[in-house]
Amino acid sequence: MWRRLRCLLLHSTMASSAGAVTSEEELPDHAMADDDVDGGQEPENEKSLVIPVTSSSNDVFIEIFPEEMSNIRPATLSNVLRDEGAPLKTWCEASLLYMKGKREKEGCELLTSAVDNDDVMGGSNNADRLRLLVSSGIAALAQANRHEPISTTDHDEMGMSLLDSLLAASKAEEEQARIRREELQGIADARFVKADSINQVNPQTWIAKGMLNLAQKKFDQAKFFFDNLTMRQEGEILPALIGMAAVKYLEKDYKGAQELYAKAMEKFPVQSGAAVRVGFGVACYMLNEIDRAKAAFRRAHDMDPDNVEALMGMAILEMASLDRWVHARAHARSSLHIMPTFNSF
Repeated sequence: MWRRLRCLLLHSTMASSAGAVTSEEELPDHAMADDDVDGGQEPENEKSLVIPVTSSSNDVFIEIFPEEMSNIRPATLSNVLRDEGAPLKTWCEASLLYMKGKREKEGCELLTSAVDNDDVMGGSNNADRLRLLVSSGIAALAQANRHEPISTTDHDEMGMSLLDSLLAASKAEEEQARIRREELQGIADARFVKADSINQVNPQTWIAKGMLNLAQKKFDQAKFFFDNLTMRQEGEILPALIGMAAVKYLEKDYKGAQELYAKAMEKFPVQSGAAVRVGFGVACYMLNEIDRAKAAFRRAHDMDPDNVEALMGMAILEMASLDRWVHARAHARSSLHIMPTFNSF
């Protein structure tokens, strides 16, 4: 069960890194208004999506609120953005709203429709094209992480006959997920290569390539992009800290991961969000700091009640506490059976 949480942690960390890139590194520009918050301050309410209606002579615009995004298909929104000649910044804003609503597939579809449209890409400058390419690659990578296998079931958790039947049914699904995951990672890589052709010295692309290598378990390459390039050139920015923390955790350097997660929370108390608290909590657990792990999961849950990883961490630790209580009670019962034997002497 704990292996499942560690895999979900990778998903959560990647998603958090993606959000941090778009907010901290001006990808897109609008994100600074929502997420660039001084330590201790509460973030402003999430902004709506505003699409100016260019066919009207008056100042007419279409406004879409974040809670309405779940009812809008990417194809429909893509048509509106294209028909109104919306700037690439607006495409990124719309995709980010999908991503924040945990709809990576829709966000990826929307950005792909922009990248694949020569009219949309051709009417923009290099900086905007680069932002859209990196955003599109990150969206594909976030969707790919949803196809990452969580864990295999332990043989001692179910009968072997049931296990055999489940394995036969799941192998085909796992293979399909693997193929789809590699396809999406390939799309992300192609987007990042194209972004490099526009500007090879860009922290947004460095972070994105670090995320891709992390997902592919190429830890040395991931460290190169997170640490050697981004942090040395730009300082300890949030996505690089999160990425390096994830690398150290997966390399079983739990103390190093804990320190980097703590630094991310200290420097970016609001923007780091629930995902970083989950990472800190898992690192604490691996260091046998159970109380700190519980506190981190509770804080993550307070910040985001829908965070699956926080809920799972809290549940696992509570079950572990219950198991210890049951085990201790069993020992107490055994001792009661033994005590009369001693008293008879």
